[in-house]
Amino acid sequence: MRKTILTFSVFFALFGFIVSANAQQKHDIVLKVQKGETFNMKSEIKMAMTIKIAGQAVYTEMNMNSKFNYKCQDRINDTFDWIYNMSEVTTDVSTMGMKQRISSSDAPNAMNKPVIAMINKPVKYKTNKYNVLVGKIDAADMEKAINEVMPGQSKQLLKQIESTLTFGNLLPQKPIAQGEEFKISYRQELGMGGANQISGTGKLVKITDTDFVLEYKITNVAEIQGSTISGDGKMTVSVDRKSGMVKSQYLKMPLSGEMNVQGQQAEMNMELEQSTNIL
Repeated sequence: MRKTILTFSVFFALFGFIVSANAQQKHDIVLKVQKGETFNMKSEIKMAMTIKIAGQAVYTEMNMNSKFNYKCQDRINDTFDWIYNMSEVTTDVSTMGMKQRISSSDAPNAMNKPVIAMINKPVKYKTNKYNVLVGKIDAADMEKAINEVMPGQSKQLLKQIESTLTFGNLLPQKPIAQGEEFKISYRQELGMGGANQISGTGKLVKITDTDFVLEYKITNVAEIQGSTISGDGKMTVSVDRKSGMVKSQYLKMPLSGEMNVQGQQAEMNMELEQSTNIL
């Protein structure tokens, strides 16, 4: 009996050592993409917003769905040449009993021409192995098309695209162990001089045969036309171990604050939900 107990004790001690060693192992979450690989993705953004002004409340819902892809044109050591292409965008807005759809799939009109101008206009860029942008983007075709329908607005729109083009801002920039935390901080352009300033911590919470799973606690401070709204949210990201590409992202965040609407102070509350998935 004593021998049996001793055997089990040794087994569990060894098992505990193996688990501990695996937990401490560092993992470098980097791109392993090869030349010619293409990743098709879809994104959905849901927004529910209430603005209270002069004793009245206005409720607005917005859903934006888009499809896009990333193609690795070339790889030289740890530098990757990419082409990003947006293939479809549809936005549905509902407010005050009215509904409106703006879609790249519809016949051109005053509302959807700017969206159509961005469809199937390749954006070329480079990243390092951590999927962080290197140098400037090349979006000459898109810039020309936008300027034709919105003169003078192309640079601002391209700044928006550039600031959200890669997932590198979300990922650790050095090897980390399971359970280890890392900090993130980056800025997203919103247009019209607005921007999201995002900061927080991420953690590698799970490692499977196929994925790295990361969870985040983040704070977003959004500047919109001189007003500020902010909130704290949670996000989950799964990275494909084989390619190093983000295969899914899910964010949920409440935002609130005061803003100026036609010279009057208004209170705004928003629920934001965003998901991105590889197809």
